[in-house]
Amino acid sequence: MTTRPARVLALHGFAQNARVLEGKMKQAQRVFGDKVELVFVNAPNILLRPTFAAEGSENEVTPLEDEPRSFWHAVSNDGFSDPRELDHTLEYLRDVLETQGPFDGIFGFSQGAATSAILCALVARPWLHPAFSAPSAVPGAAWPPTPFKFAIFCSGYLPLDARCESFFEYPVGIPALHVIGRSDVVAPNERTLANVPRFSNSRVEWHDGGHYIPRKPYFATMFKDFILQNTFPPPEPALFPLFGSPAFASPAFQTPVARAVGNSGFEASCAVESPLMGEDVLLRSPALVLPLSPALRNICRSPLAEAVFADLAKKRGLDIQVDSAGTAGYHVGEEPDERSVEVCRKHNVPINSTCRQLAKDDFTAFDYIIGMNMRNIEKAKPKNATAKIALFGSFGDGKVIDDPYYGGPNGFEKVYQQCLRYSEGLLRDMGFGTEEGGKL
Repeated sequence: MTTRPARVLALHGFAQNARVLEGKMKQAQRVFGDKVELVFVNAPNILLRPTFAAEGSENEVTPLEDEPRSFWHAVSNDGFSDPRELDHTLEYLRDVLETQGPFDGIFGFSQGAATSAILCALVARPWLHPAFSAPSAVPGAAWPPTPFKFAIFCSGYLPLDARCESFFEYPVGIPALHVIGRSDVVAPNERTLANVPRFSNSRVEWHDGGHYIPRKPYFATMFKDFILQNTFPPPEPALFPLFGSPAFASPAFQTPVARAVGNSGFEASCAVESPLMGEDVLLRSPALVLPLSPALRNICRSPLAEAVFADLAKKRGLDIQVDSAGTAGYHVGEEPDERSVEVCRKHNVPINSTCRQLAKDDFTAFDYIIGMNMRNIEKAKPKNATAKIALFGSFGDGKVIDDPYYGGPNGFEKVYQQCLRYSEGLLRDMGFGTEEGGKL
């Protein structure tokens, strides 16, 4: 039972302001009731109003809250001639996130929708821009923030700018609702539809009007349902990432098998509850190994550990099966983080896994569970567990493998090197020496 409203950051369009957008959303807010809180924020740039005052007469003073504003100049929709223009806006919005957050999701109209799309990418991957990768200077602020759970774009687009495009080299993995007017001539449909593939979980809804936020109760109800379903989803069984070989193999034929739990999709029949909400772990048996980590994402360390261990075993001529899984189901069905893929490509290590959740049966199907971090792993072990549980680093220098998600490529290279060293130690522990297929 939720006791709080969903908090949504709301960004207005070009030459509008927070008060204007709030007025446009009055109908929707009546439908939202106390279930959704919209936080309306002004853009940083104030536009000059045209004046029609006669010479010598006094100009009417416009209250600051009513000034028309923008996130960037209109001409920059076709590309930023000065990159500092975008940098200024991103620095301003970072301050908004630090001082007014956290937010569950984001809503944007027109230029605000374009800005929202960029924010989604940078909140998910803060290393892509200095304004988001720098540590926080705000006391007590949590940075980087938790990625948005959803986004709603009304008449959205993206500036025709190479730097903005680079933020979406890989699709952003959150649910995105794109609301598009069939008669929109301000943000043409082809420009708006280009945003759809920039999000891996996109939904498109059309209305017959032009460049505006549809105010019919149908759309207000749609917004409310989309916000609440993604902010407060039904609880999922928690799982974790593993390395290992199936324990059902008879002792006579127990060849090493490694299974890493982190990013693979898992059938509902196999999914079970786990107290390990946020732990990547390695599972290892006399012949099987399973890696797990303490992160909810389950797309960085465990698939990387799976790939490194499997490649090393194969090069030694060992028949070891490897898989990976995660402690939670937020990324079920997704592929590994692109930076895990990149570091494997750099070292010519094949990586091919899909996020899944850990199942209770993994504790009996694998011989060992190897943890990237041992926090709460013992608590997750069912009574009938047969797997031996160990820290991956215990097969080397005894260190944990830290989550590289919010860092740059160097963090993933460090994880790769740790996985390589610990995999060597794990093979020795399993009875295999450094010679191909050789026993100690």
